Amino acid sequence: MLTVLSFALLAVEALSTAIEKICDHLTLDLHPEIKIIKDLVAAAVFIIVLTIILLFVRFLSPFA
Repeated sequence: MLTVLSFALLAVEALSTAIEKICDHLTLDLHPEIKIIKDLVAAAVFIIVLTIILLFVRFLSPFA
């Protein structure tokens, strides 16, 4: 499960980078909608990282 989530994290991070490059290509100005898009992609990455950490603590940590 951790391996699958790790690969999912890499995939979402690649998509995040692609979305940011596309947004920056469209305009370098600060645009409120583009900021929301970038924040949502960052939130998706954060959710996967948090899930990996929680699974690690639950199943692999000596403290579990």
